[in-house]
Amino acid sequence: GATLEAGALESRGDAEYDGFYARTQSGQRAISAKAGISPLSAWRSQLSVGTYLDVADNYYTDNTLGSSIETRRETAGWQNDFTLAEKQIVTAGLDALTEEVGGTIAYSETKRDNTAGYLQYLGEFGAVSLQLGGRRDHSSDYGDTNTGQAVLGVRLSPTLRLTAAHGTAFKAPTFNDLYWPADSYTYSGITYISVGNPALLPEESRSSEIGLDYRPAAQLQLLLNAFQTDIRNLIGWNTTQTAPDTYTTMPENISQAHIDGVE
Repeated sequence: GATLEAGALESRGDAEYDGFYARTQSGQRAISAKAGISPLSAWRSQLSVGTYLDVADNYYTDNTLGSSIETRRETAGWQNDFTLAEKQIVTAGLDALTEEVGGTIAYSETKRDNTAGYLQYLGEFGAVSLQLGGRRDHSSDYGDTNTGQAVLGVRLSPTLRLTAAHGTAFKAPTFNDLYWPADSYTYSGITYISVGNPALLPEESRSSEIGLDYRPAAQLQLLLNAFQTDIRNLIGWNTTQTAPDTYTTMPENISQAHIDGVE
């Protein structure tokens, strides 16, 4: 009953642009491994590790190197699935993530870590199905954050199913958002500056969704979903005039944003 998986990806790219940077040479490398075992008939345990490397070299129009950015990410996870009864499963696990950035860009911070623990319940009771999940993240940048999700499904008839969901989430700023060092260029007497903002807060969101799944025939499925998301501290890059002939672009937190729609 033991399983072992491994994967590797290597990608190379060369793109030319009509702009400030004329050419970018990029590369990505991803290596992952996963092992699973069942110590007991009702317990499935899985351990996973991975490493990811992203490199981008940006060249000016005269083919000289303007900047080089290298991002490395290391991940590890331990997931355990416990079968309580038929169609009832509890999942518990731990995640760890380390991100590091290097290259020619002089970031004031170059490394951060995130660890997390999570717990989820999946159950089905006749026409009703239920999913409850919670997660706690600890970031070296922002401390502790709690998120969760609840999903309810009800089969109204053999061909029609109703679902409703509500969840919370957060998104951390990127290294560029936080620590991009000030760079500038001047065009027609106007100076343009781009710089990161180390005072940024993570985005936090609450989302709700309701949907219908209609399957009148084996080869026909119709889906209708309505959703709404409220976001605090949405991150957006904003340009302001900071001097008579100077414009500065930096990321800022938008206090509140609202997204809704139907699909």
